[in-house]
Amino acid sequence: MILQYLLSGLTAGSLYANSALGFVLIYKATKIVNFAQGELVMIGAYFALFYTLLQLPFYLVFLFSITSAFMVGMIIDKVICEPLLRAKHFTVIIATFALSYLMRSLIRMIWGNQYYTLPSPFPPTTYKYGELVIGSQNLWITVISVGIMSIFYLFFRFTKTGKSMFATAQNQEAASLMGVNIRRVFMLIWGLSGALAAASGILLAPISAVSPYMGLIGIKAFVVAVLGGFNSLPGAVIGGFLLGIIENISIIYISSGYKDVVVFVIFIAVLAIKPTGLLGTEEFKRV
Repeated sequence: MILQYLLSGLTAGSLYANSALGFVLIYKATKIVNFAQGELVMIGAYFALFYTLLQLPFYLVFLFSITSAFMVGMIIDKVICEPLLRAKHFTVIIATFALSYLMRSLIRMIWGNQYYTLPSPFPPTTYKYGELVIGSQNLWITVISVGIMSIFYLFFRFTKTGKSMFATAQNQEAASLMGVNIRRVFMLIWGLSGALAAASGILLAPISAVSPYMGLIGIKAFVVAVLGGFNSLPGAVIGGFLLGIIENISIIYISSGYKDVVVFVIFIAVLAIKPTGLLGTEEFKRV
């Protein structure tokens, strides 16, 4: 029984981790908390719905959707973040709140408040090992999510652009002195954050209805970022899987109706006990 819920937690955790990576990446580079990250998850699902209606195969739906979300992320940086570059961080955070409501409202205007079902591209087969039942859909979602995170790591580790983005996230001033175009990197970081969020939305859509309220997953992604450490990319991955597992295990010992409560109890506990998160570090500023 516990192992069954553990596997379900890994699936949920992989989606949380992908979304939280976008939170952490933007924060590390710009010190901005993007509260529109959940709406980027929603946008990715609606892009997938649109391309599916064009009867495209899943791999093209996936590719076109994350590319579209990548462009949306860059537009957000250009339209909102660049004009507010010299504004206080709190002002930009409020702007991302406003953006989240704007994106949700636009989706309602275009698609309405209806719930849509995105056809699953995965075979409806199950694998049984004793009492353990593994659905191929959950298995594929987890594998693809882990694959995306692996590509994300390799991109930062071995490509020139990835190294420039990582250097900017570590130290903007030093990266600029080394010839890195900070503005270009910021735009790419916002685009990449949008792509990561969209990937989560596309994978979530077959197991959850596509609706304007899908962006609520952004709240859990935020909790994951706090749990793992807001300035730690590995922390976001570990925090995502950890929250997914705890959330699903809590169903056994408490109730499925209270699993969201458990998420916020964890959030408050982390803030009270270790505000920097599992792998986060304290940041100091000269005043």
